[in-house]
Amino acid sequence: MKISNRGGHNRQVPGAAKYVDEITEDRKINAATIKYQKLNGDTSIDVTPGNCSSPIDLAYGVDKSNNAKVDLFVSNHINAGGGHGVEVIYFPGSTEGKLYAERVCAAIVKLGFNDRGAKADTRGLYELRNAKMPCIIVEPFFVDSVSDVALYHKVGADAIGKAIAEGIVGHSIGAKATTTKVATETFTVRLNDGKTIVANFDDLYKAKDYANLHMGYKVYDSKDGYRYMLAATKSVTSDEPFRVVTGSFSDETNADKRIAELKKLGITSFKTQK
Repeated sequence: MKISNRGGHNRQVPGAAKYVDEITEDRKINAATIKYQKLNGDTSIDVTPGNCSSPIDLAYGVDKSNNAKVDLFVSNHINAGGGHGVEVIYFPGSTEGKLYAERVCAAIVKLGFNDRGAKADTRGLYELRNAKMPCIIVEPFFVDSVSDVALYHKVGADAIGKAIAEGIVGHSIGAKATTTKVATETFTVRLNDGKTIVANFDDLYKAKDYANLHMGYKVYDSKDGYRYMLAATKSVTSDEPFRVVTGSFSDETNADKRIAELKKLGITSFKTQK
């Protein structure tokens, strides 16, 4: 089975936060989900972009999943709003999406979380509308629920990722998964000539941030598979203009470096946190 996985939101487009931070924790759950999928023998890809605007963030995961022709797209989030428990959202009318949502929800409920159920989307969520394959949005607990967060700290992100992976395939992946050491992945930032290497990283998000500082450079994994390059993208809203983004940075110093580089080329640019 070929599965794509995304950690929701990013530091430029923050998610929910109270007793825990959604971005920090959904990355942990996303990584654990991928670990157990690979342990099961599935082809698992991470379609989480680096820091960027909301339109790019949403489109990146969907476009990568569609282009890779995966069998299932899993978007990992964490809920907020005064409730408690797990719910998994799927596209209305998708029989496969509903099945995956029900099984993943049931697997997480077994960890002790309240069962809010598998729910058909009523908000027209972008990922569910635009994915060409079954897609589910997993909300395992609420960041603003004291009992949910306490249970999360007790069971951990690894257990939730395992539950998601097992819910998808419909069977136990095995206890040995908790002690299996996963090989460290190396990501290379370079030009597309196979020679001009800028740097190597053991973290995909750091590699993406670094690539944003080098126009035209791409990120490749240890198997020489293309993973990322900053590019122009069409906004989610159809009546908005096209934008060309020259870099999104969590460090303002790096943003200032990009502005200085563009100025030398005679290109006027500006920085914003909007």
